[in-house]
Amino acid sequence: SHGHNPQNSFLLNAYGEALLLANGYRDLHGSKFHYEFVHSTRAQNAVLVDGEGQLPHSVHSTGRIVREQFTPEFDYVAGDGTVAYGKRLQKAWRHVVFIKGAHPYIVLYDELVAPQPATYQFMLHAPAAFAIDETAARLRVTQPKAGLEVAYLSPVPLRFVQTDGFKPAPTREFPNIWHAEAGTTEKRDKLGMVTVLVPNRGGAAVEWQAGRSDGRDATTVEVTVDGKKHTVRFPAPGGEQPVQVR
Repeated sequence: SHGHNPQNSFLLNAYGEALLLANGYRDLHGSKFHYEFVHSTRAQNAVLVDGEGQLPHSVHSTGRIVREQFTPEFDYVAGDGTVAYGKRLQKAWRHVVFIKGAHPYIVLYDELVAPQPATYQFMLHAPAAFAIDETAARLRVTQPKAGLEVAYLSPVPLRFVQTDGFKPAPTREFPNIWHAEAGTTEKRDKLGMVTVLVPNRGGAAVEWQAGRSDGRDATTVEVTVDGKKHTVRFPAPGGEQPVQVR
């Protein structure tokens, strides 16, 4: 009864601010709000498949850390949430690369393989409204002491939807949360989604750019922050190549 179906989800705090949240409020145990929203994958910073999340209220909705590497320059972790999606996915790995330095940032890579073509929705939740640039596939969240810029480097077009509040509604009032959904507009049986998250201190702009190139066996991501470039190489969806950072 305590499972929130959050496999491969994450939280992001930076410079004393909560920037990306989980929807962890609870009014009454077993209420519609509790079971239908709080316990759903949609309420997490996680991935949906054809609008559906992980197996609800099941001991089989599990995940595990499958790879890790920790260095002075970067940290890398990969989570395997495949089992939590039941038969919807044959592989659901989220690779997380945390680049350290004067302006640290994160590169996510969702490696998704489905038994049949599907659409995928990438959820983010924040304590303030997202500013969305759909043409550039970018989001921005601003808090008093910190901000966050998000770029989706997608191989397919994305459609963005932003909502706030909670559905079903709780039986008492909670602080509001905004929900951003970046969804693919065409079905694919394999997808490698790159998401770059660049926090900033006190709303001060950070100069950065990011791009991806896709080969037969790998996706290469180049991110330049304040003139310093890093290259991250991820396996093509379903591949076994190790992640490389330089």
